[in-house]
Amino acid sequence: MNGARRDAIGDFVQKFAGGVTHGSLYFKDHPRVREMAEQTLSALRDHFATGAAGGSATSLFIGVARGRLVADGRPLIGALLAARRLVDFLKRLRSGGFLIKASVDADQLRNLFAFGHELGGEVPTLDDARRMLAERGIVAIELSPPFGQPGWLGVPMGGGGEEGGEEQDEPAATVTCVQQLHDGVEIAHAAVAQGRVPDVAGLQAVVERVRGHLVTDLPRALELAHYDDYDRYVVGHSVRVGLFALLVARSLGLEQARADEVLCASLLHDVGKARVPASLLYRRGPLSEDERAQVELHAEDGAELLAASPGATALTLEIVLSHHVRQDGRGYPTLPASIPPTIWGPLLYVVDVFEALTAARPHQARRTSKRAWEILAADRGGSRPDALALFARAVGLHPVGAHVRLSTGELARVVAATTRFDRPRVERTHDATGHPIAHERGAKADVEIDLSTQRWGDVDVADEAIEPFED
Repeated sequence: MNGARRDAIGDFVQKFAGGVTHGSLYFKDHPRVREMAEQTLSALRDHFATGAAGGSATSLFIGVARGRLVADGRPLIGALLAARRLVDFLKRLRSGGFLIKASVDADQLRNLFAFGHELGGEVPTLDDARRMLAERGIVAIELSPPFGQPGWLGVPMGGGGEEGGEEQDEPAATVTCVQQLHDGVEIAHAAVAQGRVPDVAGLQAVVERVRGHLVTDLPRALELAHYDDYDRYVVGHSVRVGLFALLVARSLGLEQARADEVLCASLLHDVGKARVPASLLYRRGPLSEDERAQVELHAEDGAELLAASPGATALTLEIVLSHHVRQDGRGYPTLPASIPPTIWGPLLYVVDVFEALTAARPHQARRTSKRAWEILAADRGGSRPDALALFARAVGLHPVGAHVRLSTGELARVVAATTRFDRPRVERTHDATGHPIAHERGAKADVEIDLSTQRWGDVDVADEAIEPFED
C-alpha cells in the first residue's frame, strides 16, 4: 500500500469515525452532521482517486479482524482513536465491517451517522441491522458478517509485513486509556451542549480508573492523543492539555490525589466551548469583534456550569476561568476575588498555548515544538515567567511522544525530558536505513538513550517531525 493511498484511507477513516461521533451527539440535520457527511464523501473520493486497485475499485471495505481495524485486508497503521468508535458501532450492528460502494452519497452517510444515535444498544441480529439500514435509504453501504463467519465481505487478510507490525506493537491498554479520557471529555461537552451540568465526579472516576496506565506509559498516551484533523481539536486539545498538565504535576512531585485533580480540571478547561456555535469554533477565516466576544465567553460559561457540579473543586474553577488570563492583563476574563490564585492558572495558560500551536487548528497549520517555544518566549506579556520555566523543565524542547531524527540518522520517540532542555531521553525506533529496531517488549536498555549523558554527548536531535516519519 503506497503512502498516498494509505494517507487517503486514514483520512477517510478519521472523517467516517468523526461522522459517527457527531451523529451520536446531534440530530441528523445538524450542520456538523451534514458537514461531516460531505467531508467523509470527499475523503472517500480522494481514496479512489489515489489509485486504489489501479483506479478501477468500486468499493472500500472497512472492518474489524482479529480485534484490529482493517481496510481492504490490511491493518490500519497506528492506533487511531477513531478505531474505537467504529469498532463499537459495528459491534452494536452485530457486523464485521462496512462495504462502502463508490455510489454512496452524502445523504446516505448522514443517515448512517444519525442511525448510530437512534440505535441505542445492540440489534438482535445482523439481518435486523441490514433491514434498518435499507429502511433509511442506506443502500450503498453493506454490512458484513463478523470476521471468520461465512459471508465475510473483506478481502483475505495480508500476511503481516511492516504495516501490520506497527499496529501489533501498540499497547492496547494505553489506547483504551486515552480513549476513555477522550470519551469522558466528550460526554462533559455533550452535557453542556444539551444544557445540562457536566458530571465532574464521573470524569474523576475515569481519571482514577486509567491512573495506572498513565503512571507507566504517559509518553505513549501523549503520542496516541495526537489528533490529525482540526475537526476534533476541541476535545482532542483538551485531552492533550490534560496530559501535559499531568506531566508538570509529576515533575513537581505532587501527591497522586492532587495530580488526579490537576488532570481532571485540565480536561475540563474548555468545556464552555460546547456553548459556542460550531460555525464559530470551526471558522477558518477571521472572526468579527462580536463573534470573538462570543467565543471568549466560554471560560466564564464553563466555570458557571461547573460551579453547579458537586465534584468541581476550587482548582477546577481556577483553571477553567484563568487559562486565557495573560500576565500583562490583556487576556480574559477578570478573575473574581473568590477564586484563590495558584500557579495552575498561569501554567494552564502556557500549556494551552503550547498545545494549540503544535496542533491542527481551523485557522492555522501545525507548528513544531521548537517554533512553539520561540513564539511563547517572544510573547513577553503572555506567560508568567515562573510558569513558563516550570513547563519548560517538565517538557523540554521536544515533548514526550514527539518523533525525532537523530544526528546518527536513526529515528526515535521522545520518552522523557532531562535536565538539559534540548537533550531528551529517547527510544530509538528505526535505524539509519529506516528499518525498525527490534527489542524485547519491556526491555528498553538496548534502544533507550539519554542524550543528556556524557556517553551520548556526540548525538543530537537533528529534526522533529510534525507527523511521524514515514517508514
